[in-house]
Amino acid sequence: MALSHCINCSAEVNATYCCHCGQKVDVNRLKWKVLLSELNQRVLGLDNRFARTIKDLTVRPGKVVRSFIDGNRVKYINPVGYLFILSTVYVLFISILNIDMVEFTKDIGGMFQNEKSQEIEAEGFQRMLMGNMKIMSFTLIPFFAMAAYVVFRKKGYNLLETSVLVFYTHAHPLVLSFIALFVYKFSGVSGNNYIFPVTILYFAFACSGFYQGNKVLNFTKGLLSYLLGFLFFGFVIFIFVILLAAIDMESFESLFPRKH
Repeated sequence: MALSHCINCSAEVNATYCCHCGQKVDVNRLKWKVLLSELNQRVLGLDNRFARTIKDLTVRPGKVVRSFIDGNRVKYINPVGYLFILSTVYVLFISILNIDMVEFTKDIGGMFQNEKSQEIEAEGFQRMLMGNMKIMSFTLIPFFAMAAYVVFRKKGYNLLETSVLVFYTHAHPLVLSFIALFVYKFSGVSGNNYIFPVTILYFAFACSGFYQGNKVLNFTKGLLSYLLGFLFFGFVIFIFVILLAAIDMESFESLFPRKH
């Protein structure tokens, strides 16, 4: 390669990239294809890893988790990034498709709505959850990770390694949520009430493939750990409510108004 100068730092270069700043010597003309390619490589880092991650998490999630824990950090998207990407795209899809999430989730909310006042409160609570979906997704992870760690503590994985399993298995069902959004948008049929049980079964399925030993037993323990995760979360919320009532009754009553 002929000697040239870096367009970024002006240093002399005779390779594909500048050895001083890393700038590429031959830069393509700015087009949509080039822009999207660079966005993918530099910001998202998706390339074929994204498709491979989705495919393998669908059919053999245990292998994906084990591969990442064993040190292969190139083959698949890292678990935290995977959850962040899917939750971000999910929120964007809600906005682009103009989905009313209260209507979309009314089948689940309806199970707890017996009176008109309860229905209004439940609707406000649902809108709050949907408006902070990414925060909620990451908030629940520690509780499920701790639960799985406790249930499978004899398998030899530490809490951080267990968190890899939890991140992947809580992110991947969002792919099913994408499908449910499109079905609801163009048919008016909400399949959202099926996503939650599928998520639980998927987590148990991942546990059966990830942990060594009897697959049926690991599947059952996976279901148990999911339930335990909710119990951990509920216990923390209960303690928070008790402390809030003791410290700031005004804030407590604003969150939980008394019925007259």
